[in-house]
Formats: sequence, C-alpha cells, structure tokens
Amino acid sequence: MPDSACASVDDPLQAGVLRITGTALGAALGVLLLMLPQFPLFPPIALFCLVTSCAYLTRYSNLFSAASIAAVVVFFSGAQQIAAGHADTISFGLMRVVEIIIGVGSAFVVSLLLWPVRLMDTLGADLSL
Repeated sequence: MPDSACASVDDPLQAGVLRITGTALGAALGVLLLMLPQFPLFPPIALFCLVTSCAYLTRYSNLFSAASIAAVVVFFSGAQQIAAGHADTISFGLMRVVEIIIGVGSAFVVSLLLWPVRLMDTLGADLSL
C-alpha cells in the first residue's frame, strides 16, 4: 500500500496540525537559542542538545521531528541574519512559521481536493492485480 493513501480526511489534517505545531515549537526554541548569550562553542553544543532531546522525544510524538528541523533552520538562518546586521530574531522566526503554515495548508488542500487518495481505492486497485 502506498504511503500517500489516507484512511480518512482526518489523516492529512492531523499530520498538518502536528507539522504546524512542531514547527512553531521548533521556531520558538530556535529564537530562544538566538537570544541566549553566545560564546564560541555555544552553537554546536546548543544544537546537539536540542536535536538529541527532540530525537528522543520523537518516540512519543512525531511533533518533535518537525520541532528539531525548524529549530535548526531558524537558529542557523537567524545566526546568519544577525551576523549580517539584520537582527530581528523574533520576526524572523515568526516568518519561518508562516511559511510552513502556508506550505502545510497548500499540501492539505491538494491532498483533500485535487488528489483525494483513499484507503479503499488503493486497496481495491491492489486486489485487482
């Protein structure tokens, strides 16, 4: 059975909510890391601790895989913005969350309206082979 098969309309919605919530959590953590005092070994230590804890927590919820990705993206791109002199970390993190919300919303609309693959359709097609 293909991974894109959905048992119901709720499946893409639940995946989207997990993705948006995890991204918002990760962006908040990334911005928090940017606001802490910086020293030469801070970025690798902070990111190692963040990604390791999110990887461990992924055992309990897929929310944390999106959180670790968002935290790394916000932290590294925010650090580049700060180094270039464009240091508004909170609005930068919020813009990353807005971009993800637009992307997840678009994917949800496409999976719901344009290509509504259902579990029974794919099961019927697999059994007819």
